[in-house]
Amino acid sequence: EGARVVVAVVTDGDAGGSDQDLHQRMGELRRGEQRRACEQLGVTELVFFDGYPDGMVTPSHALVRDIVALIRRVKPNLILTLSPEYNWSSIYANHPDHRAVGAAVTDAVYPAARNPFAFPELLDEDPHVVEEVWFQGGPSTNHVVELDQADIEAKVRAVREHVTQFDDLDRMESWIRQGARDLGQPHGYAGGEEFFRWDTRG
Repeated sequence: EGARVVVAVVTDGDAGGSDQDLHQRMGELRRGEQRRACEQLGVTELVFFDGYPDGMVTPSHALVRDIVALIRRVKPNLILTLSPEYNWSSIYANHPDHRAVGAAVTDAVYPAARNPFAFPELLDEDPHVVEEVWFQGGPSTNHVVELDQADIEAKVRAVREHVTQFDDLDRMESWIRQGARDLGQPHGYAGGEEFFRWDTRG
């Protein structure tokens, strides 16, 4: 729709995967997969953070600072991220790195990114108010986005680029298609994605 989209990735996923032969190259492979997935979605701006080991991310002062720096540089109206809340209904939604990133994004959005006295060393870029944050994977949702068939196909193509993430990509594709249909059907959509939508403007 013409919006600028920037994807930021905190770790390179080097502690993941199930193939011992690929383990030494996993970070390199995962970065390549992420680049190709972004290409499938038409995303041309991709940022990889450095210094955050896969599986050991915490919502640290350093991570909040790096996110604030990116927010002040990009000046987004909307951030999509992972929920910091534990979701007892889905084991897969609860990777500790995901929840840590969600918590760090929350702290970066409010109050740090908008506060000129937070991280004054970053004031080569003006403070910025992010209007909304949409969290995925949490225990509650309040917003469903419509997906048309072209959106679903693009999502499937992007996910299928992550070959080291999933042992059975056909099964993952079926799960994505069914989940999109199930979320869209009550609203009369071909498909849907659900989020918890946080309006930071009060």
